[in-house]
Amino acid sequence: MDKKMDLFYIGGVLLKKWYLTLLVPTLIAVGAFYIFNQRHTMEAKYEASSSFIIANKDVGKDDTFTNFKYSGMVVASLAKLVTNTNVIKNALHELDGKTEYTDNQVQYILAPSIKNNTNVLVEDSIVQVTYKNESASRAKKMVNELIRQTRNKERSLWGTDSIKVLEKATTPLNKNTNLRKTLLFTGVAFVVPLVLVSMVIVVFSIRKTS
Repeated sequence: MDKKMDLFYIGGVLLKKWYLTLLVPTLIAVGAFYIFNQRHTMEAKYEASSSFIIANKDVGKDDTFTNFKYSGMVVASLAKLVTNTNVIKNALHELDGKTEYTDNQVQYILAPSIKNNTNVLVEDSIVQVTYKNESASRAKKMVNELIRQTRNKERSLWGTDSIKVLEKATTPLNKNTNLRKTLLFTGVAFVVPLVLVSMVIVVFSIRKTS
């Protein structure tokens, strides 16, 4: 009974001070949404995606899809080639010319940046490559060139030609603004002040009545 009275009491106190209980957290949440949305919009990049399959070169016409699967080790090795520094270097040379960057610039500045903006996802024998850039055209060209240079690297290293492109990247129309992250931060910015303000209101109310 006392517990119910306590809950009713707390609820009544918070309702009386609704302008503090709800208004303050709402204002903070709106401000947080604006700030985080602006930040994420400024940091947003275009994301282009392409995919390829690792196919056994000895597969015949009558073989099923399962015959196309290589071992996990081979698939993982070829997927790692996408972000290999030499592969990135060759892609940059192809897109911008061999004299545009020095080897040091590629190794210590450009290659790490491209690796950070490249995501390689492996599922069975299919590899999906995505690349983010401030330019939509650059994002498309880079991801397609990375896969092309990966195929060239495979040929030069092992003399095989198992990479078959499933889908080439097209020019992305919109930037990836990551709205989910903005909404998550906004939710936290609302809940935390709501709890803190409610606690302060209840504590002061109890002190007044005691």
